Formats: sequence, C-alpha cells, structure tokens
Amino acid sequence: MCSHDRHLRTGARLEDGSAHSRDHEAWTRRQFMSTLGLAGLGTFVAGGLPARAVLGAPVIHPLAAANSDRVLVLIQLEGGNDGLNTVIPVDDDRYYRNRPVLSIPKTDALDVGLDFRLNNALAPLANRLSEGTMQVVHAVGYDSPDLSHFRSTDIWVTASDSEQMLSTGWVGRAVETNWPTIIADPPSSPLAVQIGGAAMMFRGDQANVGASFRNTEQLARLAEGGVNYDPTAVPDSRPGRLMSLTREIANQSYRYAAALQDAAGIGNNEAGYPDGSLGEQLAMVARLIKGGLGSRVYHVSLSGFDTHALQIDAHPALLSEFATATTAFLADIEAGGRANDVLVMTFSEFGRTVAENGARGTDHATVAPMFLFGGGLASSSIGIMPDLDVVNEFGDLEHIIDFRRVYATVLEEWLRVPEGLVDQTLGRPFERLSLFSDSVSTVRSDLPQGFRLGAAFPNPAASAVRVALEAPIPAELRVEVFDASGRRVLTPGTPLTVVGRHEVQARVDQLPAGTYFMRVRLGAHTETRTFVKI
Repeated sequence: MCSHDRHLRTGARLEDGSAHSRDHEAWTRRQFMSTLGLAGLGTFVAGGLPARAVLGAPVIHPLAAANSDRVLVLIQLEGGNDGLNTVIPVDDDRYYRNRPVLSIPKTDALDVGLDFRLNNALAPLANRLSEGTMQVVHAVGYDSPDLSHFRSTDIWVTASDSEQMLSTGWVGRAVETNWPTIIADPPSSPLAVQIGGAAMMFRGDQANVGASFRNTEQLARLAEGGVNYDPTAVPDSRPGRLMSLTREIANQSYRYAAALQDAAGIGNNEAGYPDGSLGEQLAMVARLIKGGLGSRVYHVSLSGFDTHALQIDAHPALLSEFATATTAFLADIEAGGRANDVLVMTFSEFGRTVAENGARGTDHATVAPMFLFGGGLASSSIGIMPDLDVVNEFGDLEHIIDFRRVYATVLEEWLRVPEGLVDQTLGRPFERLSLFSDSVSTVRSDLPQGFRLGAAFPNPAASAVRVALEAPIPAELRVEVFDASGRRVLTPGTPLTVVGRHEVQARVDQLPAGTYFMRVRLGAHTETRTFVKI
C-alpha cells in the first residue's frame, strides 16, 4: 500500500473550509490566467516576440513512415469525475452502504452485459460497448495521489510522478522527442489543437507545440474570418487604438490562420450536436479533422465534475452532456469516413470518495475509469473494478492501472511512436496494456514468412544505429538512410547476400540532429525503421 502524506488531503473536502477554498481559488485563477486575451497560445506580438511561442507539425515524424492519418481526441472531465457513479458496482453491497443517498439502484443502472453497469445518462453510448467501439479502463490513477485540482491536473498533463515537478507536457515532449528540429523546421499546420483545458499538455522544452484557444468562439473567429482578435472591439481612445494595432499585428503574425481557415471551410458537420460547451468543441474538432487540417492531437474539456454538493442531479446532467456530444462526434466522424483513424480518450484529474458527504455530494479522492472510443479496440473492459475494501489510510481506493500505461500504449500502438521514444517521453518504461486489436497495434510487415527485422537501436542515437535481422533463405540486403525531407544521406556498406542472423549498422555521428528513416531491402521486400539522431 502506498504511503500518503496528510497534507495531500488538506483541501480535498468541503469540511476543510478555508484550505478547500484556497485550492479552488488557485485552480480557478490559473484557468483564468491561462486563457487571457493575447496571453493565449497561438499568437505573436509586435517585434516578433512571442506571447507564447507556438510551433507544431502536421504529423509526428515517425508516423509519416507508417502512412498514418490517426488522430487522438482527448476529452478532459474537469473537476474530478465520480467513477463509482459512472461505472457502477451494482453487485457490491459496500457501494450502497457508503452511499445511502447517492447510490444508483441496480434496476436504474444501464445493463451492458458485463460485471458492472453504467450510469443511465450514458445510454446514447451503450451500444458501442457491445459493438466493440467503446472501452472502459478501470481504476486508473497513480502512486501517492495529490488531491489538489491544481497539482493533480499538472500530474496528468505532464505525466509526472506525484513528487516530481515538470514544466513540459507529455504531448509536447512526444513531439520534441520525435522531431528534434521542430524549431528550425516549423510547419504550416499545428500538430495539436486545444480548446480550453490545461495549456501545459502541449508545452515542450523548446516551445509550445500546439495551437490553444480559450473557447470555441475564439477558434471559430479565426477559422471563419482569418483573425484571432477583433481589432474593432476596442475603446475609442488612444489606448484603444494601440490595442487595435496590437491585435492587428497578432492576427497577421498568427502562424496557423490560413491552415485553420482552409480546414474549417472544407470540413462540415454531418451530425446534430447538442447544445452546450462540449458539443460546440467537438463539432469544431470534427470540421477540422474532416477538412484535412492534419493535426494529430485535439484536446477539449467539460467542466463541472467537482460535485461536493447536490451531486444526485448535477452528475447525471454532466454525463448526459458528455454522452450526447460524444455520440454526435463519433457519428460525424463515421459519416466522414474517418471512423477507423480517430480515437477518443477521456481523463479526469482524480475520482471521488467511496462515501458520500453530508452535502449530498462526494469529495476529492483517487481513482476513476477512463473511456476510449474508436475502431480496433481489443475489448470492452480493461482491468478489474476497484475493490472497495482495498483503500489507503484515508479510506480512498487504491489504483490498479497507472495512467501512464494508457499513455504509453496509445503513443506506441495508436500514434506509432517508436517504443524507445515513448519510454523517453514518459521518463521510463511503463508496461503496455492490451487496448487495441492486432490489426491496430501491429505494424504490418511486407517481409515473407520467416524473415525478421528488429527495431532501430539505440534510439535516439549519437554515433551508430543497429538493426538486427534474420533471413531463413539467402537474400540480397541493401540499406539506405533518408532525412526528414526524403533526401538520401547514407548508404551503409555495399549490397551483400545474407542468410541467417545478421546486424545492419549505420554510422550516424556525422549527421545533424533530427529524425531519419532507415530503409532496409531484403530481396524484393522493403521495410523502414525510424530513428532520431541526437
């Protein structure tokens, strides 16, 4: 059982009084500051000085070799979703004893034919479980959980340990790890697009790697009018005229305006979205995906899940908004022929207490489920429901699956980031989960049966890269190395005939830092391995 310091609990409950209020004030203040006018991501101000430098890419470079159009859409459930009233342990008496008011009777929960039931507000999504396009990952969290909104959100968006303070996000690091030359070689379309939420997710060591907007109105204004800020909505005064000039410069300097405007103009919505913030965000994301923007990661959010009081009505309403908006988005993507290359994944900074509080709500706690939606999922349920008797010293559930195992699996098997670079992005290896079917997670090989070709190693590399291979019959071997622009930069060795086990080695110490592709030909068959030179 993990150890927890008492201070991590202070502020987690209504009864903590001023400490609880201070935590919420800090959380709300940071949300406000991160979305102020010209301080928002995606703008450049006079003199070329960035308010926040934003760089991006139409594709994480290793994905180019896999010819992948895959997209990851992250839905953040802000405030701490109550997992036990979302994925309900209807056959566990302890659930009902701890929640005499808030528990959901078995007969009122949605029967999905599994060892749990869903909140009835998720009914629009229920068929997807049986169809294999929805997956529940149970009891997700991390060691020594921090129950501050501010800090736990940071942990989820940076993928840090609880006691580790990182200033970069997991998506930002994934981009920079895979594309070290991103500063010198910026593209015309953003790799990632965020609407609201925690801006740190796309922050790398060198720059922010995504375009961020405080709301759908700001993004729509840019997408439809080519401007991010209205230069006319200012006071009729000298300061107002200066503000107007600053806004005009910011609009003219915005790197992604043309790409966003083109994609939003081409893409159209083919599903009816519900009213509400999440529906608006997902409708815009669908337009950008279908319009060919080329972004690989989108981040949207739905707030309100901090249900300390009167949860019995508020929580189902939030789940209903989530379910109807997500259902519309998935239908829209399917109508556009993109069902097999868009994955939706949810996360929340923490779960809620097993026991209800005196205000007919629940307080901050530790674990919660994650949902995945899309084609190629391996099963409808990953892991097991949390055991309500296995708790820490504060009475909160122990996590079973570290959230970074989910991140690692999605990066490697969905976005096709090489294994070594995934581990580098997350700081260390995390055991992968069986989230996807073989058709999704396995890179298809053009090699005949019996031939084997390993991954590039080490990766990243400073001086030499090696690839092990095995040929059951004699085959001519040719090796070429190309840079990110497709220019051949190396032809290690000379063509030779190999049989049995063999190792290809390419000296790369003279190459500049960047992403490279090693093309290995065995007879008439070719495969490519991606590596990064540091």
